Amino acid sequence: MKKNLILAGLCSLLAFACTKAPQEELPKDPVFEVGETEISVEAAGGIYEATYTIDNPTPTGLVDAFPQVEWITIVNTQSYGIISFEVAANEEETPREGVIEMVYEGIERSVKVVQEAGEVGVGADYIYNATDVSGFYYAFQFSDVPNYYFHLSQGGFDANNNPAPNTWYYCIDLYSIVEPQSSDVVLIPNGVYELDLASSSADGTFSAGYSLYYETDAVGEVAKEARFTEGTLTITDEGMHLLVTDDKGKTHSVKYEGNNYSLMSINNDEPDIPVLDNELTSLTSDVNVNSTNMYISAAYYGDYYNNNGANWVFYFMPQGGNGDMVQIDANAGVTGIASDISGTYHCSSSAEHYSFLPGEYFGGYFLGSWYLQMKDGTVDTEGEYAAFMDGTLVVTKNADDSYSFELEAFDANTTPFCITMSFTGKLTVADYSIPGASMMKKGF
Repeated sequence: MKKNLILAGLCSLLAFACTKAPQEELPKDPVFEVGETEISVEAAGGIYEATYTIDNPTPTGLVDAFPQVEWITIVNTQSYGIISFEVAANEEETPREGVIEMVYEGIERSVKVVQEAGEVGVGADYIYNATDVSGFYYAFQFSDVPNYYFHLSQGGFDANNNPAPNTWYYCIDLYSIVEPQSSDVVLIPNGVYELDLASSSADGTFSAGYSLYYETDAVGEVAKEARFTEGTLTITDEGMHLLVTDDKGKTHSVKYEGNNYSLMSINNDEPDIPVLDNELTSLTSDVNVNSTNMYISAAYYGDYYNNNGANWVFYFMPQGGNGDMVQIDANAGVTGIASDISGTYHCSSSAEHYSFLPGEYFGGYFLGSWYLQMKDGTVDTEGEYAAFMDGTLVVTKNADDSYSFELEAFDANTTPFCITMSFTGKLTVADYSIPGASMMKKGF
């Protein structure tokens, strides 16, 4: 009996000795995973969410998010399992991708954000759809690179090349080495054109000097205008898209769909009129202009020559479109469309104050000062004509606000013939002091 008790005691001790004390369980590493590795968003942008899960989180761990592109902004990281972010509108005509880097306790995960293609100009201050393209192909008349001069608008121009009332216009002075395939249909060459602040007439540009935006009032006069400081014009077979910033900081997006237009081609050939002596006159005797049934209209170009004066082009036109016509390109010594332009003007090519420019024929148009004859509302190419090479024009303002004009000019014959005219009437003035306010460039 005693022996059995001793054995039992020994077994108990052995059993106790063979049992190890329990150890504390070590903490598990956190597991950080994102819910989706790629998120698709609309072109318009907006607020979106990226989800995540954390297994074995630490007591103090936080999730941080870092967008790798400027067009993604983190909105909220404080809600467990969700990262809120904002995507800006895509103003590019192609899709774009960006990455959001998410970090938890040194564990990095990435979420790709893929945004749909947008439209250039989304969010611009002015967004227009043009329905009219009007203008001229001037070829090499103003530059060594072919010149396309046109307007994007909804109103177009009337028969006298004047803008419509209460509408907007984008005047574009564009240069491309690509010439039209024919003069019958003149389309602007496809390409991406950049605004040229130097107005250098370089290939692939449109000039800041003659490109602008303007709006008209109820009578078709320019009421508002702005110049461009930067911009591009994209032309494809599908249409045009102008995207510019103006000098007031406003952005403009203008689209024209299709290619249902044709610019008028200005012919650079020799004049299709009879040519005598020096190609500037057909006179064989003195002319006293018949002003009995004339009326006068004037185009005001402001300080066109930057000499603190004002440039005017006077058109003395026959009623009914048949008879003598006189055109005088004059430079007054005062500025302002309402200024008194009285004075004695001398013929001069230097455009000084109180002078008028001599006549010049270029590209099928009469520039400067001329005597012409009209038939059925157009220049009679079989009639007499004479460019003014010398002479004087006396302008007097009358008490009733009309003006009297006394002209004595001389043509280009070796022994010059004299052209005289007396006319009194009230001016009808079109304000072209803003370039682009007419469909044509100044002087045409």
